[in-house]
Amino acid sequence: MSINLKIAGVLLCLILPFLNLYGQHTTNLIVYDYQTNEYENLSSSKFNQSIKRNSTEHFCGEKTILELEQSIPTKNLIDDTNFTNLIPISNLENKLTFPYTTSVKIILPNMGDKHQASGVMVGDRYVLTTAHSTNRKYTNEILFDKIDVIASYDKSINPDEELRSTVAKIYFVEDWEIWSGEDLVILELEDPIGLQSGWMSIGYESEVENLSEGVYHKMSYPAYNTPYNDKPFTGNDLHISYGVVDYISEGFIGVQDHLMGLGGESGSPIFKTNNKDEFITYGVLSFLGNYSHTTLKPSIYYAFEDIIGQASTSHNIKEPIFEVNVFPNPTSDFINIETLKKIEESVMLEIYNSNGQIIANQVFESKNKISLQNFEKGIYHILLKSSVGKESFSFVVQ
Repeated sequence: MSINLKIAGVLLCLILPFLNLYGQHTTNLIVYDYQTNEYENLSSSKFNQSIKRNSTEHFCGEKTILELEQSIPTKNLIDDTNFTNLIPISNLENKLTFPYTTSVKIILPNMGDKHQASGVMVGDRYVLTTAHSTNRKYTNEILFDKIDVIASYDKSINPDEELRSTVAKIYFVEDWEIWSGEDLVILELEDPIGLQSGWMSIGYESEVENLSEGVYHKMSYPAYNTPYNDKPFTGNDLHISYGVVDYISEGFIGVQDHLMGLGGESGSPIFKTNNKDEFITYGVLSFLGNYSHTTLKPSIYYAFEDIIGQASTSHNIKEPIFEVNVFPNPTSDFINIETLKKIEESVMLEIYNSNGQIIANQVFESKNKISLQNFEKGIYHILLKSSVGKESFSFVVQ
């Protein structure tokens, strides 16, 4: 064998492991578009399978942040578990605060706003919930001709406060099966209500010992009783619970001997937080046995991350209100926000950082050049508001 062939063989052996790291493809997704009534297969992408954990960014919105319990509960427990019974949020707070503002009630407007499921905001216009709440069982067929969501809602605390939007698109795993850990969908909304409610990160953790550590939190809208729970629920009031996860299998996390899940809780998130810079949803409730939540395995996580990450600039489903161009993006020194439309009434421009703080606000003109001298690196969200409506855009400072 020649020296050149030997060298080529050695190089190939060295390179192949690195190529394999990026050789894993995301799960195949289908998107259903309510406007066109059409289904489309989305292209998969590759991801680095050596990364053991990852998460998207959260956003605190316009809400106050609440410090959540980090100690293992000892009272008000489900029998034989270290997880609490459901607690009405109105028993603890007189207003909703982040991260509970990211809770989502999923309803069917063509059936008298019937409660269908729970969910969580995971982007300015994105909701994570279960596939069995929107699709016919184990098929690619969407069940309902219209779905609405309401974020930051609790009838007992404030019956008039409704951040409501209609679902425009549904992203789901092709030929999904619940037992394969695929009972997950992303709902894309017509309106960026997440800019007001805030949103959670989605994330995954490949190391079982890390996944089982710490205290998990829940929030949901229980609406129907089960043989194991005869308390009256309507789906109009947010309930919370928290405790220790001790059931972990491939694709699922939950609580052993926990049989108190209720109708209407499907799609409700299970999440962890350090009360500082992590508010990560690891899964959503799929079925009653062991209070089982479908977790985001890497191949689905990165597919969903691709969807949520599409909103790096204008990402509007409705006809644009302001027809805005945001440039350059990414940027470091300044950002231009311009429109070719004639501004006939007062429009306010607000810029939020990822913690929900207003960094800049001013009257919107046809041409706006904003200095970023005091902006830290990260993702920022622009909100334009007038009597006509609201429209959101995002940009990156690097």
